[in-house]
Amino acid sequence: MRNVDLNAEHPLAKLVAEKPEAVQLVKITSADKEDNLAAAQVVKEKYGKVDVIIANAGKLVFFSSCELLTNHAGVSSGQQPIRTVTVDTIQADFTINTIGPLVLFQSFAPLLESSKIAKFVVISSMLGQVTESQPWPHNAYGLSKAAVNFVAKKIDQETEHVISFPIQ
Repeated sequence: MRNVDLNAEHPLAKLVAEKPEAVQLVKITSADKEDNLAAAQVVKEKYGKVDVIIANAGKLVFFSSCELLTNHAGVSSGQQPIRTVTVDTIQADFTINTIGPLVLFQSFAPLLESSKIAKFVVISSMLGQVTESQPWPHNAYGLSKAAVNFVAKKIDQETEHVISFPIQ
């Protein structure tokens, strides 16, 4: 997560307090290579592997033996028709929704490859479906989610011991 300094009443802070042996919060910023590599190092030192990563970009929650790693976020810059959507808007959505999961995978790939049941799951959206595209003008978001679907497919095809797929 981007801010691991939580108020004691925050549900995650309560979970960490109740199960410190099983839950650990680690700072990570979507698409930030240094933060991702630092988080991977923390996991490597404590657990040595990761079985499952769910990439939806920003907050990491580790469970004992690092069976599950979740990364929550995602961004939509709003509704802009394809004719007027700006390159800056598209780049902003791509950074979080496409580059973020890619950097996460690249940083954690060695830990996934250490698992016998490795999965890398990307949270996508129906707005990223090309063949069933919706008529809503969330174009920057849709482009970024279509691209992250491609990233998940390529991870699955190119990484022998990691199963990867997008879900909506």
